This record gives sequence, structure tokens and C-alpha cells, in this order.
Amino acid sequence: MNFESLKSRLQHFDPIFLSVAESKALRILEKSARVACDVVPNADEEQTVKRVNSLLSTAWDSDCQPPIWLSIHLLCEATALDGIGRALVTLAEFLGPAKSKIIIHFDQASADWSAVYALAKTLRETFDRSREIVGIELIAPFGEFHPAEMEVFFDAGVRIRFAAGWTKGCTPDQLTPVDAGVLRRFSELGFRTPIEWYVHAGNVQAFDEQIPQLLIENYASGFSLPLVSQNPYYQFGPGFPELPDAVDYCQLLARSYKQYPYYDDVLSPLTGLSLLVRQGGWHSKLNISTGINLILDAEGRVGLYRQSPALAQTWTTISEVATTPSDILRNRFLEFAGNVWRWEKVPYCNKCSWRYICGGLDASVLPAKEMDTMCGHRKLFLEHFAMLRAPDCVIGQ
Repeated sequence: MNFESLKSRLQHFDPIFLSVAESKALRILEKSARVACDVVPNADEEQTVKRVNSLLSTAWDSDCQPPIWLSIHLLCEATALDGIGRALVTLAEFLGPAKSKIIIHFDQASADWSAVYALAKTLRETFDRSREIVGIELIAPFGEFHPAEMEVFFDAGVRIRFAAGWTKGCTPDQLTPVDAGVLRRFSELGFRTPIEWYVHAGNVQAFDEQIPQLLIENYASGFSLPLVSQNPYYQFGPGFPELPDAVDYCQLLARSYKQYPYYDDVLSPLTGLSLLVRQGGWHSKLNISTGINLILDAEGRVGLYRQSPALAQTWTTISEVATTPSDILRNRFLEFAGNVWRWEKVPYCNKCSWRYICGGLDASVLPAKEMDTMCGHRKLFLEHFAMLRAPDCVIGQ
């Protein structure tokens, strides 16, 4: 079998080719990772081309599509939360069946939590009635604890995550202080309170030093290590910390997993990537990525982004969402997303073979270094998961 000849004959499918060292086979992934097959060296080339053609074309045209993972990030002061519950419900449902999650972000240690609870209660009651399974999370650098208010969050099934590492207002050389007493009181009430540690170039070592004690304070509730670029208050430019080097970030993830394998939140940055490789990263019927990230800002704008909230492109407003029928909203979104997800807008993604799995980078004018740092770790782990995946079939065996 001439693998180079086989690759050239299949190139029109834009597949991903990987070498399986143990068996000397060629692994072929359909461009959205819907199908993975291994071709052994002694396979007949003509039969292989025929079979792979059938596998790849069938996977792309199949009516059975991978699930949509919809994350709605609410970036808003508590006083602006009144009356948006219905719009959030519409956003969670407008694409049809989707695995939806609503995340409410705060950049301050204290707020009028009663307004947040009123919103969460409305959402929980609505989704319970419609039998939709929607996760609701509240992420903030909590600096105080009020038992009565926090207990109602617990009763409403709101997940609490403790923001640390970097938050709005911190200079590049500062670390967000974590109030260990407040963290401990959440755990004493019954919350499982993972620490959302935002990683940047200056705090990798500090994480290794601080996390053992913080795990004690939160009753070993775990931690997560998303990129600081995924913090909705982060911007690219002066006054903000530099993004971490891709290899340093990957090493931190691997080191943390080896040291704390019993905390599933450690893997949360990677869980999404593994699901993309297993289930597929592109919905070919809707022509959109299966990972949809929406963000609502304090002015009521709804933006769409691929990897970084700071680079979100405005799609609509919360008032329009509240007054637009779901079917019309869906069509408008698909038209908008079709214009946003255009690889030629991001030369870094234009010829990348992983673009239909990861969804690509946000259209931007970022220097190549920052773009590489943002997606470098994705490529490393996507390939890792693609090699771990059992093939759907082996051709020539």
C-alpha cells in the first residue's frame, strides 16, 4: 500500500491523516471526526479508496448529527438581571435539542445575590417544566458569605465555581486573592465548589504552590484550569497578563492530572476536546460548529465567539431575542454563523486540518504568537485523543 498515493486520492474530503506507530497503519479521520478508520500496510489500494470514500461521504451526509453544546455566558451586573429570564430560555432552546449551560459571571467579590437568585429560580422552574436539562453556574471571586442567600442557590441546583488566578482589575503581576474562609463555608453548607483558576504566563508556578492548601479549604472540591483568554473580563492588550505558552499550559494540565486524577474538573478544558473527537465537531446539516458560545454583555448585546469571549462578534440584542419567534431567530443565527465561520477570515485556520473539529479561531488581527498560544494546546490534545480513539473499522485486516 502506497500511503502517499492514498492520501492524494482522498484529499478532496479534507480528512485528517495520522500515523499509528504500533501497527504501522494510517489512521484516517473524517474532517469533523465522525468516523475514524485504520488502513494497514497490506491493504489493497483500490478497495481501500472505495470503502473510505463511502465511509467519509456517508458520515458527512448522515441525518444522524452530533449534539450541539450550547454555552450562554451572562456578563452582567446583578441590577441588570431583571426581566431577561425569558430571553435566556429562548436562547437555550432556539437551536432545538442541545446540551445547554447558562453561566453567570461576576467580576466582584460581593453583589446583590438576591437578584441573581431570582433569575436562577425562574430559569430552574422553566426548564424543569419543559423537561429541558440545563446546567446553571455562578462564577465569581466570592469575598463574603451569607448563609441564607447562598442556601437558596443550593436548593435551586445552581453550581458555584470560585474564580481565582486572574479577575478584572488585576495587573499582570497580581494574583486574585482567594478568601479561604469563604471557600470553606461554601463547602460546609454542602456545595461542591471547584476553583476556576485562570492560567496566564505569570501564575503557572503560583498555582502549583497554592492549590494544595486551597483543596483543603474547599473540602477537596477540585479545580479547573481554563485559559485566561476564556475569562469574559480578559482583553488582549496592555494592562492584561500574557497568555501562557502552549507547551507550559499543556504541561500544567498533564502535571495536575497526574497529581490529582480523582478531580474530574481538572479535565474540564480537555473534556470538550475529547467529545469533539469522539462525537464530531461540526454539524454538517446546520453547517455550524457543535460548540456554540454566546455571551451577553452589560449593554444587552448577544455575541458569538469560538474560543475567546474578548473576540466575540455581536449577533443581536437581548430585547430582539425576547420578541423574536424561535424559528426566525434560528434562521437569523444560522445566516450570521455562516458568515462568521469562514476560514478565509482567519489565515491561521484556512489550511488547518483540525478546523472542522475544533471550530477554528475567532476572526481577529492578533499576532501569530497569540494565535498559536490560543490553539496550540488544542492541536496537541486533539491529536492525542484522536490517537487514543478506537477506530470504527480496520481496512485490510
